[in-house]
Amino acid sequence: KMYTCWIPLGTYCIEESTLAICEKSHKLKMINSRGEEMSDEYGLEPRPWRSTQYQMGDIVIFDIKTTHAATTNQTKLFRLSIDTRW
Repeated sequence: KMYTCWIPLGTYCIEESTLAICEKSHKLKMINSRGEEMSDEYGLEPRPWRSTQYQMGDIVIFDIKTTHAATTNQTKLFRLSIDTRW
């Protein structure tokens, strides 16, 4: 099993581009030899994205299979973060 650890290097609100996680995306199965993309129990319906404000010192650890992205930066500021996989 592999995990990702995301670490913000400051305090950031959602409008400054923070980590967003697709709810229950870690339950997706890999594509099989027949080209099937997802398991029947997950389905193809859209899943909500979750995010929040982060502060320096926060960390988020999630399964490597978790679909994640950044929220849209709606400011002229920039965000610094680190992610590691282990």
